[in-house]
Amino acid sequence: MSAIISIASVKILTQLLSPEKYGELALGLTFIVLLNNLLFGPFSNAFQRFYSVFKEKNQLRIFSALLHNEITRLVFFTALIGIFTLSILFVFKNSLFLFGALAVLFALLSGINSIFDGIQNAARQRIIVVFHQLSLNLLKVLLAVIFILIFSAKAFYALLGYLSAGVLVVFSQKFFLRKLFIPNERDVIIDRESISKIRNYAYPFMYWGIFTFLHLVSDKWAIQFFDNIDNVGNYAVLYQLGYSPIILLTTILVKLIAPIFYEKAGDATDFERMKIVRKYNTFLIAICLFITFSAFGLTHFLHETIFRLLVSKDYSSCSFLLPFVVLAAGLFATGQVATIYQLSSNSTSRLIKVKICTSSIGLLLNFAGAYYYGINGVIYSLLSFSIIYFLWIIFLSYNSALSHDSFENRP
Repeated sequence: MSAIISIASVKILTQLLSPEKYGELALGLTFIVLLNNLLFGPFSNAFQRFYSVFKEKNQLRIFSALLHNEITRLVFFTALIGIFTLSILFVFKNSLFLFGALAVLFALLSGINSIFDGIQNAARQRIIVVFHQLSLNLLKVLLAVIFILIFSAKAFYALLGYLSAGVLVVFSQKFFLRKLFIPNERDVIIDRESISKIRNYAYPFMYWGIFTFLHLVSDKWAIQFFDNIDNVGNYAVLYQLGYSPIILLTTILVKLIAPIFYEKAGDATDFERMKIVRKYNTFLIAICLFITFSAFGLTHFLHETIFRLLVSKDYSSCSFLLPFVVLAAGLFATGQVATIYQLSSNSTSRLIKVKICTSSIGLLLNFAGAYYYGINGVIYSLLSFSIIYFLWIIFLSYNSALSHDSFENRP
């Protein structure tokens, strides 16, 4: 349903916004990528991973207090980043100040929402997760269209609709979380060990977060710098049609399976339990590869039809690039699925090198591709990065599994 809504939103918004305005909206949303990679994403993963651990030890009151404290810290750091960013906009391009403020607020709400979704998913409250994800996607499109029709076909009013949707969903999230936890009380004592568990798991994500952020936003900004804003809009359409649905489908698999893996792994000290996790993870990788190459084959033959049905004709000139975006998305997503074994074994630090190195390679490839070949070069850069990332993660997971087995078999 989320994939259908996302694709429908492309059709609707490309009818209302020109490639230039759609490109501006895509650039504005890059701030979400910043906060997700540096702050909220790491802690969303950490709270999702350790929910079952705290529940198993009957320590959900401590978990609730931890959640409250860490979100307060994240809001504070978001405010600092926002003030710095808005100050730069005010000095160099004050016409974008209000647009930037909306982007910061929406990124903040999206980050909090991702943490709440992760906890609800870990608690197997999947109907609630579905409700909030569908509500957010529907409300974003609906309110963006309403504001555009009432005021003007500008990226600012589309983003205002997104922000309004974020406010409504976060308030709903808080209501449902109160039913999940014992309310946080002031007399709860949070020990250092509990804080360390959450932060030590999250910090490696933050270390590589700056590199993944630069890589993830460099594609659009490289096209803007070396090509033109219209092709930023074209690229955003390709990304939403070809990249986002594949990532979304594999994310659904991960969100369904990961909490089960975490429960089976426990505190990751039992080798027999880790063998079971590895077996299931391998099976999941095979499924993702099958989806990837099937989707690549379909879009190779149907890309013109897909664009004719789903996008305004102003964007049709780039449809031939869609299969390569799909293939890149599938390989990257499969690599992400392969990391579940590392996450289940609590060895997130092993991912630091591969995340930083591949993101740096991807960043350089994006600018080189945009400089020499424009939007086409960025698409081929995206595919090259995904191949490198996938192969490296598979190699890392294989070595990690071997090290577990050899340690277990030591006399």
